[in-house]
Amino acid sequence: LVEQQHVAAAQQRRGEMQLTAEGGMLLRGPVASLLDYFDRTAHCWALAVGATDVVFPEEIPPTALERAGFMAAFPQKVVWAGHIARPPAVCYHHYPHFADGVLDHSGSLVTAVGRCYRNEFDARSTHPAERLSAFTMREVIAIGKASVVEGLRTDMMDRVTRWMKELGVDGFI
Repeated sequence: LVEQQHVAAAQQRRGEMQLTAEGGMLLRGPVASLLDYFDRTAHCWALAVGATDVVFPEEIPPTALERAGFMAAFPQKVVWAGHIARPPAVCYHHYPHFADGVLDHSGSLVTAVGRCYRNEFDARSTHPAERLSAFTMREVIAIGKASVVEGLRTDMMDRVTRWMKELGVDGFI
C-alpha cells in the first residue's frame, strides 16, 4: 500500500493523475492509457462470454432507482441534475427493461461502460481518491437463472484473479 501511494504521488506530480476539488479524477498520458487497457480487457471478457454492448445515458429516472431499492438504502448518495438523477452504477439502467415482464429462458447478458455519480467524496479523507463523486464503470450485467448468473460471476472472478497474478498485483475479490 505504501508503494502504491508513492506511485500515485509521483503520477500526481507529473500531472498524469489529478483529483479535482469536486471529487472527480483527471487522467492523462500513461495513466489514461492504463485505464483504457483495463477497460478493453474487461470488455473482451464480457464479449467472450456472450454479452451484448449497450450504451446508456448519463441520467436515470429516480423511479428506476426507487424500484431497485437504491433510494431507500442510500438516499444521501444520489447525485441530482435538476429533477433527474445521475446513475450511481451502470446496471440500474438495465433493470427497468424487465420490470413487470417475464424473462425468457435465455435471460439477458449485456456489458456497458458509463459515468457514475455518488455523493461519497470526502476531500478530508486520508485517501480521498478511493471514493470519488464521478467515475467511469464497466459492468457485465447478467439477469436470469441463478445458476447461470452465478456461473458467469465465478468465471469473471476467476479471470480477474488470474489476471492480477499475471500482472503481479496484490489484492483480493
